[in-house]
Amino acid sequence: MYVEKYRPKTFEEVHGREEIVLQLKNFLKKDGIIPHLLFYGNPGVGKTLLSEIIANVLFKENKCELFYEFNASTDRGIDFVRKDITEIAKRKSIWGDYKIILMDEADNITPDAQAAFRRVFEQYSKGTRFIFTCNYPYKIIDALLSRFVKIEFPPLDTKSIGMYLKKISILENLKFEDRDLINMAKKANGDLRQALNILENGKPLVDSIWNTMTLDKLLKMPRNEKIALAFQDEPYSVFTNIWEFCKREKVWDMLSSLGDCEYKMNNSIHKTVFLCALLDKFSK
Repeated sequence: MYVEKYRPKTFEEVHGREEIVLQLKNFLKKDGIIPHLLFYGNPGVGKTLLSEIIANVLFKENKCELFYEFNASTDRGIDFVRKDITEIAKRKSIWGDYKIILMDEADNITPDAQAAFRRVFEQYSKGTRFIFTCNYPYKIIDALLSRFVKIEFPPLDTKSIGMYLKKISILENLKFEDRDLINMAKKANGDLRQALNILENGKPLVDSIWNTMTLDKLLKMPRNEKIALAFQDEPYSVFTNIWEFCKREKVWDMLSSLGDCEYKMNNSIHKTVFLCALLDKFSK
């Protein structure tokens, strides 16, 4: 998969995050000890990637002994914090001065578990640093949020993603026109990971169904046929098509439903179900 094949391992290989990379490098220059970090932004914008690169730079061959990664969509309760996290945090290492614990999707951690994290921070910060990644920082309680240096990861712009796709298409000897790559970048909606998946799939990027779609045509489609549109592509690509369609057709009464759908997609594994519900709302 292109996502893994071209996954950066150093700061220099990271695309489109020059300011954030510079900020992180400055942290490391001081004394080699990072502050607690909170990376926030949409999926696929490099939050977890840069967390791993920090560990690569700091720990090198000892990364396996000093870098612990968890996903809060599954490990998020108070018992997990009191047992697993506390056990790791208090453990002394012969491999380095401190360790890093990464909590991906930290906005899924329960409020009680977040309160328990606060105590871990207070007791074990000398030998442990935390990196939290999340989509919605407001879901982190204030008592915990105040302990982080917060860094926002905005969506990558279309031009930046398009340039990266061009570079990969040359390396892979893919024959895409520049306009196709730009359409791929638009379809990815700021998500570089999604853009690489679209490139690898090699799909024609201007979807003929949505390009020729009109509001009248969509309203007249049988319900099953309309809902089936949700399954024609990657979820975020389908959402982007619907959004572009609504802008083109000026379907402004769907704005609230679009916002609700995107919010739910960002917080769920089963994203297509919300697309189905959104498309079902296009009815007379």
